[in-house]
Amino acid sequence: MAAHSAVTRAKETPEEWFARHARGELGAFERLVDHFHGPIQAYLARCGLSATERDDLSQEIFLRLHASAARYHPSRPARVWVFTIAANCARSFFRHRRVRNRTPALEHLPPPSPLPDAADVHEAQQTAQRLQQALERLP
Repeated sequence: MAAHSAVTRAKETPEEWFARHARGELGAFERLVDHFHGPIQAYLARCGLSATERDDLSQEIFLRLHASAARYHPSRPARVWVFTIAANCARSFFRHRRVRNRTPALEHLPPPSPLPDAADVHEAQQTAQRLQQALERLP
């Protein structure tokens, strides 16, 4: 019986592993990770990510695969679904990295002035006066 089980498991597809994982069967997700870890790492390397970034993003991809396993439909190719999620994660990573790179680092900003100068005080007083007048005109 053990040999039959091993043969049956050897013929299982990623589509079946997703279905089994969605049903809560232990070991199914581990099979998915084992099967897709190398290809996902290779894809992320082709995207130009460092080893650390690839490891971090791989974890994010597998977390998303786990969280969305119930929405996977076995009639769709698992590889396409996995790499759609991987591509979306990579795009999100690059989008966030681009925003971080455009945001100036705090050490490059001039230090804040401890006290406002006369022009700032005058502008604040004028703004307060205009606001007070506008409030007084309200019904």
